[in-house]
Amino acid sequence: MQGLNWDSLAKGVRDLYRKTALQDLIDHQIIRTKIKANSTNIAVDDKLLEQRWKEFTERFANADDMQKTLSLHGISGEAEMRLRIKASLEQDQYIARQLDPLIQVSEQEIVDFYQNHQKKLAIPERVHCRHIFWASVEKDPAKVKTDAESAFAALSSKQSTFEQLAAAHSEDENSKTRGGDLGWLHAARTPADFFIPLLALEPQQPTLMQTKLGWHIVEVLEKRPAQERSLDETREEIRHTLADLKRKPELDRLRQALRRDHKDYIHIYQSVIDAMPWNTLPPFVKR
Repeated sequence: MQGLNWDSLAKGVRDLYRKTALQDLIDHQIIRTKIKANSTNIAVDDKLLEQRWKEFTERFANADDMQKTLSLHGISGEAEMRLRIKASLEQDQYIARQLDPLIQVSEQEIVDFYQNHQKKLAIPERVHCRHIFWASVEKDPAKVKTDAESAFAALSSKQSTFEQLAAAHSEDENSKTRGGDLGWLHAARTPADFFIPLLALEPQQPTLMQTKLGWHIVEVLEKRPAQERSLDETREEIRHTLADLKRKPELDRLRQALRRDHKDYIHIYQSVIDAMPWNTLPPFVKR
């Protein structure tokens, strides 16, 4: 639903979202029933529960902000939210017990994956650099260029250090307080018009350059070539990747099996659903 307005959706699309939400609620209730029947075998560790509660509360600026958000979702307060977190952990534990034997990854599968994806598993060519940035979008390009050239002249003449200029002039709020340090960059996660020129630069040689976003004073601090990783170095990464690939279809099969086993207890009154106001939202959709 991201980027979509519920009111603008066609009736068929809204019905599909409602059906999906209903199926999720049915699956959730069946699993809760299974957990209750196996309560002696499923227990949530108190430390884990406290950790998840702490992670949840850290999303909010203060207690009032948290309570407002809880109220918007129909949750009365901390006690109910803790119960929901516990229920979620119990559900994760139940599902893991059902799926773990089915998503085991063999050594041969790991070897085959490594041989077929060895290049993609390699550490890519990387560049550690820092920059001072002036945005030119919707600004006078001549003035932006002049400002960048003036700062570059101050750096070249050693009137100011890179760190001083970054703090005073850079429009990159994420890096200016770190002396412009961008960390290690590689091609897959860096715009090409910024990364490709870096490959041609010598370390410790600040340079003024332009990209589609604006002007940069850039200094390459260090370069590292692409580096292949061994099977031992990637074994656990591959194991997790393959297990995740297996998990989705196995989870779908589990949900289908649970519905099939409990079909005599599932009653969907389509006439009631059809009579619902067209603008009634499923639980996970916001206007």
